[in-house]
Amino acid sequence: MKKISIIILFILLIGLLISCGESSGVEISRLDQLRNEYAVIGQAHNHAVHLVYQKFVIQKAAQQLPSTLSGCRALAADYINGANTPLLATPLSLGNDIYSEQIIIDILNQSRLFSKSTVNADIVDALGDSLDIIQKHQGVFDSMSVILDSYISVEKKAEKLEQLYLYIDTSIENEEEKISVMYGLSTIIHSIAYWDEHMQDWEEVVSGGMGKHTLGIVGVVGIIDGAGAVIGTLEGFRDTEPGEDGRVWTIIGRAVGEAVKTSTYAVLAIVMI
Repeated sequence: MKKISIIILFILLIGLLISCGESSGVEISRLDQLRNEYAVIGQAHNHAVHLVYQKFVIQKAAQQLPSTLSGCRALAADYINGANTPLLATPLSLGNDIYSEQIIIDILNQSRLFSKSTVNADIVDALGDSLDIIQKHQGVFDSMSVILDSYISVEKKAEKLEQLYLYIDTSIENEEEKISVMYGLSTIIHSIAYWDEHMQDWEEVVSGGMGKHTLGIVGVVGIIDGAGAVIGTLEGFRDTEPGEDGRVWTIIGRAVGEAVKTSTYAVLAIVMI
């Protein structure tokens, strides 16, 4: 079960080496610097989520995949937590309230997501009621929701979202909050690309393809994934001390771990209810 964490750590290390290995003779823009620095968080999230998906595929092939939401959630939780490492073993301490699938489904149903998008502002408001950091930086998260709700391609959304790196870099002074929001943004950017490509695959495996996939769902999951990464990052800062050995990796691991959990649980709720 340690394979999932070892692979993610490998990805993180490769990403950091690439970032640090840029030729000093080539001047790159501040946006490129920030994109390169934080991309590894979103990349690790996508890889970890897909490992969970592959676990479901194996269970389905063996005719052992649960047919209920609670059963699939339990299977995902066992797999994610089974690595027994700081990377993915952190409990979803705030998840029972903030990321309740019923809250998510209520918002989706009220907004008729399955026939219409433009619900991400509702998700941000719901999360902001519980997360102080979203309330404090409401403008950043509102900007994310506007971009995610726009009727443009996922690639264009990612390009527009990347511009927020510059805004966050200059507007958020508290370093822990800045890193947390940056990790959340990276997760959202990569999450929407992943779910745009793989949402139907998940539907086919866990629900037999119920035909619920819309553009709106991808954005909703992206916002939720980003919030999970923010929570994980803040928990990592809270539970470690400056100068502590391995602190950076613990914080990164918390960010990725929480985002993987919120990502998996939210998508299971969406496609199975």
